[in-house]
Amino acid sequence: MVCWPTAGTADALRVAVAANFRSTLIALRQTYQQTTDATLKISSGSSGKLTTQIYNGAPFDLFLSADQAHVDLLIANGHGRKQDRFSYARGRLLLAGSDSRTQAQSCMDLLRASQRSRVAIANPKTAPYGQAARAVLEQMGLWTDKKVRRITAENVSQAAQFVYTGNADFGFIAASHVASAGPPAGCLTSVDPTTYPPLTQVALILAKKAARRASAVKFVDFLKSKEAADIISRFGYGLPQTAVGGDR
Repeated sequence: MVCWPTAGTADALRVAVAANFRSTLIALRQTYQQTTDATLKISSGSSGKLTTQIYNGAPFDLFLSADQAHVDLLIANGHGRKQDRFSYARGRLLLAGSDSRTQAQSCMDLLRASQRSRVAIANPKTAPYGQAARAVLEQMGLWTDKKVRRITAENVSQAAQFVYTGNADFGFIAASHVASAGPPAGCLTSVDPTTYPPLTQVALILAKKAARRASAVKFVDFLKSKEAADIISRFGYGLPQTAVGGDR
């Protein structure tokens, strides 16, 4: 569920964030608010659903997407400027299992050998991590295989929840889930990054009013700092290799 900021949060910096990065942003917020008088209000969901919310007038100042495509769609439709986009993290996809007897085994091998498995993935139509999961299953020849029963989650955090609660046998999750919640009960395997589209996470400043824009720029400067980079890395993300966009 995505909640829009309300009138009561008028003085806060309103940030829409992809579900995979929510826990990381909470940690970043804690550090940021210790040294500034700023307040961040966070709304999270799949990148696709947040993009729709922005189209429909949700009053966000900053959007932290899980990919570049949704940011570019917003720019193309007049909801931001190309020079106000930037890459803030590189996501990593993991395959996790819920059966405690499989801790020391390869999730990929177990999924290939399984005769019947429930596999949780984020919705590929709205979530970049879901698109990545679909690419992996297609490469494995399992996307249309009847032995795999896909459980489609609203976003990658919900997919992780299905695995952690045992409601799915396997699930494609973000590395940040393990960093924040610990490993699942069963197997845990890093997915070869060459088997899915790069999860280059891109942000966009949305604020137009001078005061709100100044607040957004100040937080963006913090996101690009070494202090923020250390937190982002601690949550299992890679750091951007190249900048996206241009000077403000």
